[in-house]
Amino acid sequence: MRIVLFVILGVFSLQGLAQDEDYITQPELPKSDFHNYSQRERIVVGGNLGLGLSTYQGQGVFYGQLMPMVGYRISERFSAGAGVDGMVYSTSGRTNFYTSLVAWCRMGILGGFYATTELNYMNAPVYTWNGASYDVERQSFPLFLVGAGISQGIGNGIGSYFSLLYDMTEDTRSPYGPIIFRAGLLVPLQPKN
Repeated sequence: MRIVLFVILGVFSLQGLAQDEDYITQPELPKSDFHNYSQRERIVVGGNLGLGLSTYQGQGVFYGQLMPMVGYRISERFSAGAGVDGMVYSTSGRTNFYTSLVAWCRMGILGGFYATTELNYMNAPVYTWNGASYDVERQSFPLFLVGAGISQGIGNGIGSYFSLLYDMTEDTRSPYGPIIFRAGLLVPLQPKN
């Protein structure tokens, strides 16, 4: 599965390098206009906010996530940045907190479509069965996520994005499943008029 995903992303990346369309994390810009952006105008801030309430086997479940991010548009098609991620997952019997440092990059393919990668350095509770009960220990470990998404300008330099990512490490300690859906906003520090 990993090899197939790498081949697909590689083909899209090669095709994306041959395209003339702009990468959109902000509203579409004429190519000559991008080179006139100041350093501050190339910085984007944004992130993810996740909330969920449900029931599972008669227990209430709460999920919350806050992931602020900052990035820099290196070129019209390529952005990179960093962020922090904090998650809480709670049932009536147990509450787990997950934290991670995140490094990300995005490469425009065509139009608003992009390929993306994330490296997460996760700190999570890990449960091990000792024969009578579960022992809980916090462990840190890396996760490598790859995927694709679409970005759409909203106006005044603000853009929304939707990503579908795959956890390449498939680590059993990960709080994610193998497939992760993300949505969020990117806002420039100084919107372009």
